[in-house]
Amino acid sequence: MQKISNLTLPPTFRRGDLVQTTDFVNVRRTPGMVNKPADDVQGALRPRTTVVLLDGPQEVDGLTWWRGGAIVTPPGVEVRGWMAQAAPGVGDLLTAPARLPGAAIPDPVNGVYLHPPFAGRFPIGQLWGENSNFYARFNYDGVPLLGHNGIDFSTPEGTPLFAVDDGVVRQVGFEPGGFGNYILLSHAWGESIYAHLSAIDVAPEQPVVRGQSIGRSGNTGGSTGPHLHFAIRVNPYQRTDGWGGFSDPLPVLPPDAYMLPDYILDPAPAIAQVAGAVSAASASPARLAPSAMGEDAARP
Repeated sequence: MQKISNLTLPPTFRRGDLVQTTDFVNVRRTPGMVNKPADDVQGALRPRTTVVLLDGPQEVDGLTWWRGGAIVTPPGVEVRGWMAQAAPGVGDLLTAPARLPGAAIPDPVNGVYLHPPFAGRFPIGQLWGENSNFYARFNYDGVPLLGHNGIDFSTPEGTPLFAVDDGVVRQVGFEPGGFGNYILLSHAWGESIYAHLSAIDVAPEQPVVRGQSIGRSGNTGGSTGPHLHFAIRVNPYQRTDGWGGFSDPLPVLPPDAYMLPDYILDPAPAIAQVAGAVSAASASPARLAPSAMGEDAARP
């Protein structure tokens, strides 16, 4: 299992910020780890899991604790609880999301992110890592998926889509029973994929620029409702890592482009009031049912 290198958590982390785990991290019902009942641990987050900070920090048992919301994979379900920022002999357990190779993205302080794949702000219907049991039936090069390997945005059919960065169209196609109409772009730092589209407006080998219109969202292939499936691959990647080589794109997208689902948030007004933080969604729409995927050999 690849782990993120130990980094020092900046002192400016606040409630509402996104962080990522560097190792397996226990999520507890209350901060601290001394004299706790066995059921205090609700689950363990995998390395490179994205966490939204909901509360903290608190100093308990000689450690700094943050309350966060995330997806435990497997089984691919949400959890909200307390996790240590660092541990003796291990180092940092929570860190700022890594930047894309050769790019200053993400840079939350200066507001530098990928271009959003759409205009406006849309709810997230399915997060990275959800529904492990469903996605385990699909594989990349013989390795089953650990969970949902992208973010599903609840975009209405026909929503215009844009290239998130400069690049080249590596592939366009139709995957029956899976991604449906899709576009795969190649960038200096990796790849981005847009799936279940209703229209494709680019061709293979065509150069694209950041923010260029490339197609429209839809409900094609194995989709269970109108949405955009979006994910990125970061160089170097391996298709056999349990995610098809993809990475959670949430930390590299501008926070004002999406609404986090209520199920990983606390109903605390403070989350939305922290300047520059990810804001809490109110009245989130229904969760999207997981979409099927096509044959491994044909899948980008």
